[in-house]
Amino acid sequence: MKKLSHLIEQDNRLYREVNQLRTKLFLTHSSFLFQCVSVIMQTYNDLAHLFPKDNKKQLSEIAEKKQSIQKLKKQKGILFALSKSPYMWIIHLIFFILRSKTHSIPKNDSKHKTMFIFGSSPLAHTQSRSVHIARIFSKKQKCVYIENVFDESKKLGFRIVSQEKNLTVVRISAKKSFHITYQLPSLENKKIIRSSINLLAAAFPDCAITYYIHHPFWYFVLPKNINTLWYDKSIDYAHFHNATKQILKIEKQIIRITQKITSSNVHFFHKRKSVKIIPNTVDDKIFKSASKSIDTCSVGLCWIKKPVVGYIGTLDERIDGQLIARLAESFPTLSFVLVGNTDYRPIIDVAEKHKNIFPVGEKEYLELPKYIQSFDILILPYKQIKNAVLSHLELPLYFISGKPIVATVAVDMQQYKKCVYLPNSPSDWCRKLDEALKEKKRNKKKYLRLAIAKKMVD
Repeated sequence: MKKLSHLIEQDNRLYREVNQLRTKLFLTHSSFLFQCVSVIMQTYNDLAHLFPKDNKKQLSEIAEKKQSIQKLKKQKGILFALSKSPYMWIIHLIFFILRSKTHSIPKNDSKHKTMFIFGSSPLAHTQSRSVHIARIFSKKQKCVYIENVFDESKKLGFRIVSQEKNLTVVRISAKKSFHITYQLPSLENKKIIRSSINLLAAAFPDCAITYYIHHPFWYFVLPKNINTLWYDKSIDYAHFHNATKQILKIEKQIIRITQKITSSNVHFFHKRKSVKIIPNTVDDKIFKSASKSIDTCSVGLCWIKKPVVGYIGTLDERIDGQLIARLAESFPTLSFVLVGNTDYRPIIDVAEKHKNIFPVGEKEYLELPKYIQSFDILILPYKQIKNAVLSHLELPLYFISGKPIVATVAVDMQQYKKCVYLPNSPSDWCRKLDEALKEKKRNKKKYLRLAIAKKMVD
């Protein structure tokens, strides 16, 4: 067991390093560059699925991990060599030209306040709560959205990713990239990040800056002389057993000293009255066609079987991988498509063992309607953890589709029990999923879901 746990830890570490290298090389699943260079690979995979080979030997868990580690080491070697090749000079040159021509920090009027929103995701990826709130506040004042990923650089600074009318998106420099939930930066890295944030603040002279953080980590690297601090609490980090203890400790400190707390759900702060509830919403203009049905070819998944069960959101420790595996085994004729990040190793392990589970990576917000249209059923397969508050942030996105929803019972779900299938236990999931499959297209539950969605539109 000790040997297996060591292999799992090594496998997870290598997997994170490979993903960090891919981010550095602009080769993440959601990047346009990766989509261009992966056409041949995708075509090969499609053909391989049409002619599957069943002669794979059953390996032990230790042998599987050893095999996985070898593959990751090979990938890491290729990506590292690519990072030292002329490829990186060309990419940096292209981005430097684009930035110098199109982006500059906007001039600020000292009469107006500026809000620095430290996000929990990149702006272009699957819409997160921090992105949603950034767009709300940018309607009334200037906002700078700081993404939760970093540009690897030994020099201090920041990069402007994009600009809209009142919203500037930036990415901070760090000596080495890392995952803000599971890892803490080195002391040197912390200094570089903090100094880079100071440089960003210096670009807004004579401005009253409000620092609005959406993950406890950010408080760890903020300048020490800030005047106004807000915090958004919409995730219970008790769900993350390998979240650093320091993150949980920092959160308690933030809640004690912050001037304002926002949340998606009052259940997070039932003992504190000064909490501003900002409900999650969905953009009706973008998702008005989500309730329609299209074939899977429209999202590049021609080879998967119908019906399709879909999940859209973050793949992290809240997701019940064992439950997804159980559903895949119980319903071998269904296809399970997971739209979200691919840096959570346990879900990838589950997908590798089941031919009808397909993690397709993160998708841009504008691409999501097509994925929802290709789904027949939507699921929220989260774990139930004692003494932890579970909330479904993806609900507005799901309700606007009008399609059947099967979800783990959470604090914000009981009010929707007439139109959402709520399993009481892992064994009850199969029964509820079967009921959802049998739901007719013109059903009272569908119209209830669409009516609820109207109240959630932005």
